[in-house]
Amino acid sequence: MPMLEYSLPGSTETYTATVDAPKSKASTGIILGHGAGGNSSSGHLPKIALACSDAGILCVRFDCKPPNLAKRVAHAEACLMSAQKRFSVRRWIAAGHSMGGRVASAVAHAHPDTVKAAIFFSYPLHPPGKLEQLRDSPLVDLQQPVLFIRGTRDSFSEEQQFETVLKRMTSPRMEVHRVEGGDHGLKVKGGKAAVEAAVREAVDAAVSFAQDTLHGPAGSEAPSHARLENSAAQPTGQKGVKRKGVTGTDAEKKVTAAGKGQKAKASQRKRTRT
Repeated sequence: MPMLEYSLPGSTETYTATVDAPKSKASTGIILGHGAGGNSSSGHLPKIALACSDAGILCVRFDCKPPNLAKRVAHAEACLMSAQKRFSVRRWIAAGHSMGGRVASAVAHAHPDTVKAAIFFSYPLHPPGKLEQLRDSPLVDLQQPVLFIRGTRDSFSEEQQFETVLKRMTSPRMEVHRVEGGDHGLKVKGGKAAVEAAVREAVDAAVSFAQDTLHGPAGSEAPSHARLENSAAQPTGQKGVKRKGVTGTDAEKKVTAAGKGQKAKASQRKRTRT
């Protein structure tokens, strides 16, 4: 598997990142960060990277062990700069699981000309049980399209707090893929088959978002119809957030967890565009 070398500004030490490259030339790339206690091979990250490369998207995974946000952001930025020089990718997406999502948010906010979208797997909006300690900056100020992939039982993202933050976000296009009954690691009840199905649908949602959001000319952050549809359907000043059981303007796909041996229906997708 190819590797990417990079160095932090002002340092001669060299670090390596894992590259999952498609067979053909990629025009879109993803910088993918891991959670606080993991590494680039933890959890679902290898599956995400493989699915991206299979879909023609370059994926770069970097490691940074100490759970220090500023240091991880520095690693992500250095990795992105090195990837830009090595690969002829025109559009980049910042993505990450848990703390890696906070890193992705910071990188997307600091480099809007380079990072055209962001994907958050189980974004840690607050510590478990400490809803008042919101980690919503600079998340709410992002100007790129964003996708949240989250479990409905995630103790790091209480539902009401998450909905409140969504209302405050300034992103021109927001999508939420919900894993019904999923925890912070997207694990659901129903056995191994149900878990694998939930993860597969979540990964598919991420790949689809990357393709749909960045399918236009280089520099275009979203299909033009994403905003036109909303502007035509929503009264001025209202957010087009569709909630379960409430009639809205955006399409919603809901899949409930199935038992082992059945075809998976383990996630709910909710699309929000503003």
